[in-house]
Amino acid sequence: MVHDSRFWIRSLFCIAAAFIGFAVADPIVESLSNAGAFGPGNYTDRSLIDVLPAMLVGATAAAAWLVIYVRRAFGWRVADPKWILQPAVAVDARFVTRALPAILCTQIVILFALETAEQFAVYGHVLGPLVWLGAPVAISLAAHAFASCVVTLALLRVLRNGARAILAAVVFVARSVAHRLPDGPVPQSRRQPALRPLSLTLLARRTGERAPPFSA
Repeated sequence: MVHDSRFWIRSLFCIAAAFIGFAVADPIVESLSNAGAFGPGNYTDRSLIDVLPAMLVGATAAAAWLVIYVRRAFGWRVADPKWILQPAVAVDARFVTRALPAILCTQIVILFALETAEQFAVYGHVLGPLVWLGAPVAISLAAHAFASCVVTLALLRVLRNGARAILAAVVFVARSVAHRLPDGPVPQSRRQPALRPLSLTLLARRTGERAPPFSA
């Protein structure tokens, strides 16, 4: 369970970064090409219909990342507060540094696949062997590499801050519930249905005035 969660957390982050990186870089590169910034060559198909689907896929992967991360951090399937207080340590700066080449390669594959499919959808055939790049080879690859680094680092910050905010909100709610629940034993007939609320209540009581630790 732990290793599966770690795999999905890391995979979804890389997928989100690659799709969003493409959705950010491609329209910029193509717009510059269409404006003649790289000379009179025919570098684009003059269509951006693939950008919105790519952004939606990236946003969906990012949302799934948040769900899995928060679910694992709170350990909703167990009632042991010691386990709950150990958030996932799966995506950090060290991992992102190692993963950047793979994210960039994935982004280039997405660029080729979506641009080629777009040419078939709009024109019914491929316009040329390198039109999918949207610009001269070196310029296109450099632009996508730069966008990949910026988007990946920004996404790491946004997702971790978002997860931190969600965790803090859940702890606040759990703390409020903990103050209202009696301290006496829970009746036998009610123990099983109350397993998940009690887990969060134990979390709130153990953390006191602090949120659960979050990996730096």
